[in-house]
Amino acid sequence: MTTDKIEFVENNFKNVLPPTYERKTAEKKVIVESELWEYDIKTFKGRIGLYTNFGTQFFAMLSQFEKDSEEYNEILNRLKICNCLQSMEIDRAKGIQTMNVPKYWTKWEQITGNETPEELHLKELHHKTICDKRPYFFRYLYQNYEKEYKERLDTYNNYCESKFDGNLNYIINKDNQTDEEKRIINNYYRFGSLLDSDCVMNKICHYMESQIKELKNNNQLKSFDFKSLVDNNIEYKEKNRVVLENIYQKYKQFRQQINYKSNSSGFQEMMQWLRNQADSIITFSDEIVYWGSEFGSSFLLDVFGNDLVEVLKEYSNRKFIIPIKDDNGYIDYMGSKYEIVRINL
Repeated sequence: MTTDKIEFVENNFKNVLPPTYERKTAEKKVIVESELWEYDIKTFKGRIGLYTNFGTQFFAMLSQFEKDSEEYNEILNRLKICNCLQSMEIDRAKGIQTMNVPKYWTKWEQITGNETPEELHLKELHHKTICDKRPYFFRYLYQNYEKEYKERLDTYNNYCESKFDGNLNYIINKDNQTDEEKRIINNYYRFGSLLDSDCVMNKICHYMESQIKELKNNNQLKSFDFKSLVDNNIEYKEKNRVVLENIYQKYKQFRQQINYKSNSSGFQEMMQWLRNQADSIITFSDEIVYWGSEFGSSFLLDVFGNDLVEVLKEYSNRKFIIPIKDDNGYIDYMGSKYEIVRINL
């Protein structure tokens, strides 16, 4: 690939040439619209995604082997081949004949006992570097991987708790493991469909898991006090609380009857209808926020989001910091410069 994009130029691998191969060019033809469907057919069952997944898997496998080891170099060579296969697959619609992935990348080779030492060594190398799993972070990309992962983890947890008086994680982190415990742990990692190696993406995935879990725990411990946004010295009318409670009951009933999608037109129309119920009775947005917050943040945001914005405009004197694109800015991001600007809400 050749490009003058600054993001690629500044972050390229120094002194490393990209993999290349002898490219075959398609025969030049005049475009005939009535024949275009033939080229569309050639793109059916495209394998670009498959080759990309192979490459991602090989990157995840690299961290399992010592650099410059035979296994490491074998996987590195396959990554170069994946790059070429992707390019060839893109050109397949033009009539270019493409290669298939070698079977030993994904299939176990039978050892018959009649192999020469060289053949046996090669088969063992292929077994060590077989691409039969997907990286751990794929569980968040594909629903079937996530479902399979959770079901398998539950099975092992149940077995370990009944057999060893502790879940799988307890057994894995145990100092003195028995032979049976070691066998269970080995089977868990060996026969699973996901590879939990120390590749960069898996590390990022585990970090995000820990942070999201912490955020969820923190959110469960506290909720925002919307009443703190308004003037608490004002005596708000109790009858308006009753009005909003009635609207909330209608809101809750509606939520139970539909598949909740806040961006759908029908949902928005219903929220506007609920909001109109308060128009002729409650005059000020701050009173709506004050009483409406007692029935949950979802109710307040769904039905009275505009009133909340008005309250923020009226009572907040905070300044917000945002990045603004500026050719003279001091922050470089994605090839552009930005300046930090403080604004009033």
